[in-house]
Amino acid sequence: MSLSDGYGVAIGTFVSFTRDNPDSYGNYYHGILKIKTLDGEYTCAIDVDTPNTSVGVEYKIISLIPSDLHVISPLSNGYHELFSNATSGAIDYIRSAYLVPKLPDSLRKWMRYFFMGHLISLIEHLMLRRGYGWKSNTGDKTLNELESILNTGNVTKIYVFGEPFSSGDLGVHNIHQNQGDPSGTSWWSENGIWQDGATIIEKSDGTITAFINKFTSQSYITDGSGHPV
Repeated sequence: MSLSDGYGVAIGTFVSFTRDNPDSYGNYYHGILKIKTLDGEYTCAIDVDTPNTSVGVEYKIISLIPSDLHVISPLSNGYHELFSNATSGAIDYIRSAYLVPKLPDSLRKWMRYFFMGHLISLIEHLMLRRGYGWKSNTGDKTLNELESILNTGNVTKIYVFGEPFSSGDLGVHNIHQNQGDPSGTSWWSENGIWQDGATIIEKSDGTITAFINKFTSQSYITDGSGHPV
């Protein structure tokens, strides 16, 4: 089971960021990020449920280092299809080492020094299972967090992970967690691992920031098929 129209990453430079009109957004509410690529302008629809629901969406803002992007950073601007596995450059909120919660390095070192290294993986698994680091907010306020990163004026490159538009303009959607949806929902059939959406922003000062988002109905832990456990 996986996304119907494939999965990949659109790479380009920042053009604009807007959002659906809260009074006429339809069934879903999106931040609309536009990036310029060699193929043309991509419209990237970042889904955050509804404008004012206080517990509908969760997000994380994570600082990365260049080696985290060693697979995708050499790719040219444009859209690139990615295999849903651990080596293609695909993203998985639950399995990508640079996205999952970890104990501070100083604490990990201390625990190993006192022969408690076996507890590190157990504690970090519990942190993952309990949703450590995720913040809940309204759709609008969640998009405000992303907008504050984008509108600093020194963005040099943007990577947007998700599912390509099947028709019409160039674009990417399903830019959110794409696994962990509960049984009985219309998204159950699209659950899958290594196919999560994300927005990663590089700046001229060398900083790299990942903005990831999910719905509160989606599980923090999934099985090998992307279904909640």
